[in-house]
Amino acid sequence: MFATKAITFFNELKAPRLRFNDVELINPYEHDEVKDVVKRFYNKFYDDNNKRIFVFGINPGRFGGGITGISFTDPVALTESCGIENNLGRRKELSSIFIYTAVEKAGGARKFFQMSFSRQFILLQ
Repeated sequence: MFATKAITFFNELKAPRLRFNDVELINPYEHDEVKDVVKRFYNKFYDDNNKRIFVFGINPGRFGGGITGISFTDPVALTESCGIENNLGRRKELSSIFIYTAVEKAGGARKFFQMSFSRQFILLQ
């Protein structure tokens, strides 16, 4: 199952050592609550082997994926759009607002994350 592979991947991520004292590395996957959120998110939306839209990004903002462990997803979107309660705060993050506006236009999180790649292409045209 894709969910199992994703959960394992994120839980096994190890932060590299930094050579700069003035740079802070954010690794949300070290926290038990984030591990739980990641597990619930992937089991809810990706617990199969279907070809799907997988939103994976590089914006681990300190108010979004940097604290939730889910790319482009702040704690508010996690609760309100994905139906996953959490205690990670109530701050919104700009990239999350942008992504979840698109998710809502596509019919909501369940429908969006279950779309196939061919459906994604049609949606974007």
